[in-house]
Amino acid sequence: MTTPSGSPHALPDTVRRLLDEGVLQVRPVVPAEVSALWQKAVHSAADALRSELNDDTAVQLAYQAQMQAALALLQAHGLRVRSRGGHHANVITALRAFAKQDGVAPLVDALDDLDALRSLRATSVYDADLATAQEAARARSFMQKMLPEAMLALLLIQPALRSELLGLPWLAAPRVGPAQSPPSGPANGSTLPPPPDQSARA
Repeated sequence: MTTPSGSPHALPDTVRRLLDEGVLQVRPVVPAEVSALWQKAVHSAADALRSELNDDTAVQLAYQAQMQAALALLQAHGLRVRSRGGHHANVITALRAFAKQDGVAPLVDALDDLDALRSLRATSVYDADLATAQEAARARSFMQKMLPEAMLALLLIQPALRSELLGLPWLAAPRVGPAQSPPSGPANGSTLPPPPDQSARA
């Protein structure tokens, strides 16, 4: 089995299994592609916070932002997922395995939330049921929790991308809780604060 060259991590058993099953593929890390996927995630996240969105669209965009961030993180590990049934779940499973191996509990929690959001997003896209304001707020809350954790993981794996990624516009609005109204949108020109030192997560 070919080992990813871009990740400094040993492969978790779960990831090895997904590679053996042909669910994941090893691919060279292309920093420009990782950065481009992250930029898509940031743009989708900014759109998800727009106050004029209907609740279904907010759920879909919040999910899309998190999945684009997850795909960027997977590519930073030197992996890509094959497009087949359940590929979103496979991305989450692989990243959760890396995060558990590294002892990064906040990222594990954020990926668990993303996994839970998959069914809500599927209902929003494929079923007649309409998302509620509370569900849209929950999706936004998950998004605002997940993206900073994905950013930290990205910078630990690919530190050369730090200046480029931290220069992108970011979400300055406070976290949205289930009982809160969605924020009006991101503040212009805001950026992510520097991520915490890796030692803080040891």
